[in-house]
Amino acid sequence: MGTVSGTTAISVHEANNGFDNDNLTFSGSGDIRNTSLESDNTANVLFNATPEDIIVSGLNSTATSINVTITLWKSTNAENGSNFFVEYSTDGSNFTGTLSPTMPTGSGTTGVYNDYSLNFTSIPQGIKAFRFRANGATTNFRLGKFVLTPSGGLLPVSINRVIILKSNKFNEINWSCLSETNNDFFTIERSADGSTFEAIGTIKGAGNSSREITYEVTDEAPLRGLNYYRIKQTDFDGKYSYSEVRSVRFTDASTITVSPRTTEGRIYVTTDMEDYEVSVLTASGARVRTLSGLSADQSISIEDLQPGIYFIRVSSGTHSETVRVIKI
Repeated sequence: MGTVSGTTAISVHEANNGFDNDNLTFSGSGDIRNTSLESDNTANVLFNATPEDIIVSGLNSTATSINVTITLWKSTNAENGSNFFVEYSTDGSNFTGTLSPTMPTGSGTTGVYNDYSLNFTSIPQGIKAFRFRANGATTNFRLGKFVLTPSGGLLPVSINRVIILKSNKFNEINWSCLSETNNDFFTIERSADGSTFEAIGTIKGAGNSSREITYEVTDEAPLRGLNYYRIKQTDFDGKYSYSEVRSVRFTDASTITVSPRTTEGRIYVTTDMEDYEVSVLTASGARVRTLSGLSADQSISIEDLQPGIYFIRVSSGTHSETVRVIKI
């Protein structure tokens, strides 16, 4: 007796290798009556008149459709099953896709067990849990076994998540796969506008795997500003699919300091950039000096220039900063 909890051995059957059931757990408020298959009008879990449920968690599926077959008994005063619900969850806590079996009505049905088939179609990949629940003022249900059968085609590779970690000098792209079938390699693609992508690296896939594997690739030269990333997965037969798109804003760690802002003739550029250019412009915008191919910290002389206002422009690639300096 007692409520469902822990890893209680409720009958469940995995089919077509669509689930990884190594660590199934059961929870809920349904009352355990028998932990073996139903026989002689007994069943595993009793759902009383008050709202009660059983949740089977720890499922990992890459199927786009799943058939759920349940062996169910109802009391004589139960309706046609509309008070018994089956739902799925992609995160293990929020349930959706509610379906109800159609059961016999009226008296004379007590003690009769029947198998009912419910088809969940067009569902997101990554089913984590199913919930069986009753919600009726006067109805009692008993749930025997249930069979979860993936159908509708298993997706060859299930990319579980894409996470971007940024540091001062690079972005790290992380993702994991719950399972892999016929997986040749991954291509990491980057975009500046979220529309046009280019490949920045590849990494070998596991081929075939039934366990979660984590991958990571480092973008050592991120674009300044927003970087959009996606993962392209390619099979051995050339078929491919894309992950969701993730973005992160990258601020170049190569900060630039120009000092002093008032000088008798010498200014200092402090930076860790490589191969940059320093231009000296007059207040009217005329370029009076250009120094190219500079790296790291530099001392720049403007001692030969006339006193007045100048602009010091430091640029490297698409990155440019300009500061105002007074020569006295």
